[in-house]
Amino acid sequence: MKTFVRCLVVAAAGVAGVARGDVVIKSDGTRIEGKIVQEDANVVVVQYNIGEIQINEKVAQNKIKSIARDAKPDATYCVIPIHGEIGTAVKAAWVQKALDQARSHHPDYVVLDIDSPGGEIGEMHDIIDVLKASDAVKMVAFVKRAISAAGMIALTCQTIVLKPEGEIGAAVPWHFAPDGSAQAADAKFRAIMEAKCRQGAEHGGHSPLFVDAMVEMDSVVSKVQVGKGVQLVEGKRDGATLLKKSGNILMLQGKEAIDCGLAAGLASDLPSASTFVGVKTWAEVGGEVAAYMEKQPRIDRIHQEAQEKKIVQTMQKITILRGIEEDRARLSMLQEQKKEVDATLDGLVADAQREADKVRSTFNNSTKDATAQNLQSTGMSAIARRYQPRIDAAKRESDAIRQQMADVTAHVDALKKAIDEN
Repeated sequence: MKTFVRCLVVAAAGVAGVARGDVVIKSDGTRIEGKIVQEDANVVVVQYNIGEIQINEKVAQNKIKSIARDAKPDATYCVIPIHGEIGTAVKAAWVQKALDQARSHHPDYVVLDIDSPGGEIGEMHDIIDVLKASDAVKMVAFVKRAISAAGMIALTCQTIVLKPEGEIGAAVPWHFAPDGSAQAADAKFRAIMEAKCRQGAEHGGHSPLFVDAMVEMDSVVSKVQVGKGVQLVEGKRDGATLLKKSGNILMLQGKEAIDCGLAAGLASDLPSASTFVGVKTWAEVGGEVAAYMEKQPRIDRIHQEAQEKKIVQTMQKITILRGIEEDRARLSMLQEQKKEVDATLDGLVADAQREADKVRSTFNNSTKDATAQNLQSTGMSAIARRYQPRIDAAKRESDAIRQQMADVTAHVDALKKAIDEN
């Protein structure tokens, strides 16, 4: 095992692989968990592991706020990031695998660290189903931003903790119209979506009226103080405080989420959120689970790009093959044309030869005087004038077709080479 000594300032709260041991709290609030292996008047060295790498971190004594030796947390948690758009940056299959990985660390809690603007409703349905099937572990939503579909996912968790600037809600379903504008989903689609979201809220122990308030423009929801808790009621009630009026969509920020009984509390970071799940301290385990979720969008993009490249290559190959077939058909046509032209050429040459032979034969049998010679010369010239332009034209046409055939053959060879290179 490799060992490194580092003097860098590290935000080591919840270091992967560390659940128990000594805890050093630095003056800036940084929490380092591990084993103190060296200590003197000037420095403390804390040893901990990240995967297979062992790190010895030096901390100056004058930068230490407190040290808890052999501190044992009351509970452990594993983080699953829900960051980015649902359906592209977060998918149900990834959440399922992350949960499977988390279970191998036997955490007391699984924390969904949510920072999402929402996304695809179908993917949201699948994620809710995944979370509903995970009864063996308590689910906590730690929310910076849980808008639309992400808000419905948060409602599936038993405990919701918001960051001070956190927000949750606004889940009106919509789709793109043919002209590209955003339009509200139809009644059937809305009914299916709302039913799934209510199931998720009930699984998380939250009132389904939160779903109505976040989804339905026409809904009216009020809150009633019941003992130390808050209960949501439909419509306006005497003695109740209006939470959401008709024509609005519920969006809760920070303390608003606490006041209506949705959030357990506000926390700036996960270590300080432990009190809202009923434990004094907790420590993170399974840091590789968060790393898995964070890298999946990039892997997915690589796979998509590879698939798209394969599709493009296939389409290019199909286009090339079509080109080859077209060239072969043209080549066959040119071959037939050349046969006809060559046949015409051969016929012209043969006709000219026969007429020339006839002229020669006529004058070969006559007296070889000047008159006969002149007549023979005149006859041969007439034959040449009559046939030679036609023969020359046929030769030019034959040569042109031969060149076209050579060009087409070269093009076919180039296309075959392109297929091999593709």
